[in-house]
Amino acid sequence: MRITRRGKFKRQKVFMVVSAFSLLLFFCVGYAAFSTSITLNAKGNVYSSSDITINDLKNLVVTTGDGLYVDVTENNRYVYKGADPDNYITFNGENAGWRIVSIEPDGTIKIVRDNKLNDTMIWNSEEGNTSWHDSEVNGYLNGDYYNNLSSTVKGQIQYHSWNIGSISSEDLENQNVNDFYNSEKSLTELSNFGLLSLSDVIKAGIDNNCQSIYELFDVTVDTCFLNSYLVDSLLGSQEFSFLINPVDDYSLSGISNYLDGVDHYKLSADLYSDFDFYVVPSVYLKSTTVFSGGNGTSQNPYVIK
Repeated sequence: MRITRRGKFKRQKVFMVVSAFSLLLFFCVGYAAFSTSITLNAKGNVYSSSDITINDLKNLVVTTGDGLYVDVTENNRYVYKGADPDNYITFNGENAGWRIVSIEPDGTIKIVRDNKLNDTMIWNSEEGNTSWHDSEVNGYLNGDYYNNLSSTVKGQIQYHSWNIGSISSEDLENQNVNDFYNSEKSLTELSNFGLLSLSDVIKAGIDNNCQSIYELFDVTVDTCFLNSYLVDSLLGSQEFSFLINPVDDYSLSGISNYLDGVDHYKLSADLYSDFDFYVVPSVYLKSTTVFSGGNGTSQNPYVIK
């Protein structure tokens, strides 16, 4: 009986040791998995010291000179102003080939190509049709142009609402700024690519002497454009580039450069749909966009991570 009891006790001790070890192993494995989960989740929100977020850009707001300004006409919106602000960005493999126009209230980033596309286009072969929805420019940008992008670049683009409402020439003549901006927002359309609006061009200027919207349509007045980087993006010698907003529903808007000894810049509200002009594409980047480096200069542009 004693031998039997001792054998039984030995088996109990072995069982207890094995059980304790198993329990310890279970807790160790569980803690390791839990710790790994915490580490992985934390790493998802950790950026490199050289990374630049949208909030980092907002911290660069200025009140004078070239740079990023608070848009006083719209809450939580920021716009780049000046002759040459540090808003260059590499997009679609084009080094410093695009400019940041604005940071939108929804956190997306509106950018524009720093140069027009090579070939001119007509807006619509149907004379009098000024609709962005029906335009051949829209069809090309959101068709062949978009389809030829890499999957990586497509993944950086935010399918976004564009303000394509018609501008009233009466609002322009009366210099009613609020009505002017509200008219743009009266009609919207979702797409990947679009064009700059009239307000984009106006807000990019930094000259406080430009008090009149109607001056923008006067070929003899340069003050609204001489300190705007968008002039270089949209213009070339004696050329027109389309903007996205019609005027009075029967004509198109655009920007032109007249050369008669000095440069004269002019917004135009009397372009016809079958006119042949240049196209400067614009697009929105996702609100989750992070830049892996750069400072926005043409030599060191922002690079999407």
